[in-house]
Amino acid sequence: MGCVDIIPWERQDLFSVEISGAPYPVFALETGGIPITEFPFPRRGLLITGSEELGVSPAALAAADASLGRVSIPCYGAKGSLNVSVAFGIAMQAWGEQLRNISE
Repeated sequence: MGCVDIIPWERQDLFSVEISGAPYPVFALETGGIPITEFPFPRRGLLITGSEELGVSPAALAAADASLGRVSIPCYGAKGSLNVSVAFGIAMQAWGEQLRNISE
């Protein structure tokens, strides 16, 4: 709560986002991808999440597939997916951990 006031953020058109003149690497949080424990997270990049009902749009999936691909959180039991906010939090934790381990 309140992080939107202290952490810089902005909404961007997926196809116009750039860092230092080079496009961000793009990847999607979606089923059927590389398991999160094996995914090679970039130092900088754009993680695409979709709506809980419809998932990631075909255009966004195509952009991800042309870049870094898809990352998935394995699910076990009767349900095959997670709430998008929970999945995003899990992905951010995994990404941060991987970056922390690289810099040590």
